Amino acid sequence: MPVSMPHDALFKALVANPARARRFLALTLPKSIADRIDPDFPVRQLPGSFVNERGEQTHCDAVFELWLAGDDRERLVVVLEHKSTVDAETPLKLLRYTCDIMGSDFRSRRRGWQAPFILPVLFYHGRKKWTVAAKVGRKIEADGDSLGADMQYLPLDLCHELERYSSDPEIYAVMVAMNAVATGRKLSTRDLDHVTAGLVPGSRLEILTIDYLVEMADLEFDGLRSSMKRTRKEKGDREMDTLLKRMKRQAVQEGLQKGL
Repeated sequence: MPVSMPHDALFKALVANPARARRFLALTLPKSIADRIDPDFPVRQLPGSFVNERGEQTHCDAVFELWLAGDDRERLVVVLEHKSTVDAETPLKLLRYTCDIMGSDFRSRRRGWQAPFILPVLFYHGRKKWTVAAKVGRKIEADGDSLGADMQYLPLDLCHELERYSSDPEIYAVMVAMNAVATGRKLSTRDLDHVTAGLVPGSRLEILTIDYLVEMADLEFDGLRSSMKRTRKEKGDREMDTLLKRMKRQAVQEGLQKGL
């Protein structure tokens, strides 16, 4: 399995739940935008795959539509792209996603169409510093006007932005896990306790996060059981045993699917 796939699977699972996606976006977007998210309208996840008019398909990690409150309610489409390695082509990919989303939105509405705001957000967690420019395209000055087009995305480097998620225990648990893998350091007792305390027992996200740490950070089950005892009191042993059984069943099923 390529290294990026466990990261991608966990990130997509994190934002797959609509309520959790709303909380994640509220913590991720700039405060001036997050404060305008209209609570009366649900955050809607849009398809991440698009086929343009030439029949070419593009795929991004997650796309969300939400509404911004104000004198005139505005539609905002947030494109989330996750990277665990530095990729110089990212701005061009995000520009392509933006064009495909705009085209798909137009074709689905046409009459009375009004373009939404589209905000590409790069969620990066890797060992190297993200050095790719946050803007692609250039404008030219002509007779006092700026002509041409450019596209700017919002880069978020988890290694420097971890604490922005600390107010939400469940999201913070996943962020701590991903950050430990990104930095290549051993998961501390304190960090592991954040993970086991924040995750919802028995949830799919819990299983994926623990499995991710076992695979990517060499998490040992003895350490996991001890952490669960500290953060979940008397429920630690029972929940640990249940989690182990589920993970074993999942491993067997995956092995059967792969023909192992």
